Amino acid sequence: MMRRFYLNRGEDKTGVSGTGKVLEGVLTDSGRVMVEWLTPYKTIAVYDTLEQFVALHVQLPHHSELVWVDE
Repeated sequence: MMRRFYLNRGEDKTGVSGTGKVLEGVLTDSGRVMVEWLTPYKTIAVYDTLEQFVALHVQLPHHSELVWVDE
């Protein structure tokens, strides 16, 4: 079953993504992650795994929290 989430960013060191709710995403049944950035630079990205996405956008030093909408 697909699960929705959003990324809550507490600090924006680059000045690109901003803070607060910066993207919405979905984890598909196949394990892929699709996200849409809610920044002024509207982009969509696909990642092969949740682990890949987390390593790139959630783990330190990103000061971000992955919040699951569908528990």
